[in-house]
Amino acid sequence: MRIANVLKRVAVWSLVRFKFVLQRFLPKKRAEVFFDCADDWRYPSYLIRALRSMGDVIMEVPASGALFFLRNSSLFDFVFRVSIVGADAVPGADIVISRNVQIRGVRARSRAQLSVDYFFEDHKADELGMPYFIHPKLWAFEREFPELRKESRSIRIGFAGTVNARAYTDSFAFPIMNRTEIFDVLFDQFSNRMEFVTHCDQYRKALVKSPSILIVAVDVPGDTTKKHILRAREYLGFLGNCDFFIAPPGYEMPFSHNLIEAMFLGAIPLLNYGTYLTPHLRNGSIALASPHLMN
Repeated sequence: MRIANVLKRVAVWSLVRFKFVLQRFLPKKRAEVFFDCADDWRYPSYLIRALRSMGDVIMEVPASGALFFLRNSSLFDFVFRVSIVGADAVPGADIVISRNVQIRGVRARSRAQLSVDYFFEDHKADELGMPYFIHPKLWAFEREFPELRKESRSIRIGFAGTVNARAYTDSFAFPIMNRTEIFDVLFDQFSNRMEFVTHCDQYRKALVKSPSILIVAVDVPGDTTKKHILRAREYLGFLGNCDFFIAPPGYEMPFSHNLIEAMFLGAIPLLNYGTYLTPHLRNGSIALASPHLMN
């Protein structure tokens, strides 16, 4: 395993070096966006994909962010639509995306401050709130989303994710029921109609039974994509097979990736923080956002 990881790193490093050399011989195109915060921003991949959706955008990126762009771009985009520059290079693009407001050589005609945390204490009224999104590691299956959305769904109400009492209680400070409290209510009122599974073999058997409510749970805090009993594509298929999806709050803030992932796959979310989203999720329209789950 260690040898494989070393070989993988060498291959990635070699590809980045090859790109750096290759671009000297390719026709130079003016970059439209300079992006230098790939290394220190938690989820820049969402913004990169949003920019890509606008067309054949040429992006300029310091060498320190080359590996990130390689991981989050197609090989074609990386070779022909990414320009690697030195760490001290003056941006040549009209649009500069950076966490450094004093970046060298830039005299901005206008500035827009983005808040990556809607609930941050220093959030300013004139800041633009970044929309929430599915987990970056699930974007690899983006083209498969249409086929994963089932027309006939066998799971009436489903949930797949973490159920851990301490992790989802200690750090949660919002005036709504936290994840633990919500599941306590569900277990108390619907245990006779619910199948709770924590292992793959239990999950396969539960699918045959077709219970009204299917909970696929893990009890270990951390990145769900690394610990989930369902692999990424299988998890997305699970969402696409649910009529409704229980979308309880996260552990530090209400937003969780699973809310957006469920809606991408056509499952109607059941949640208690619909008014926290912009625009609000309307109860009885595109979500069931119950005020009765407020504390």
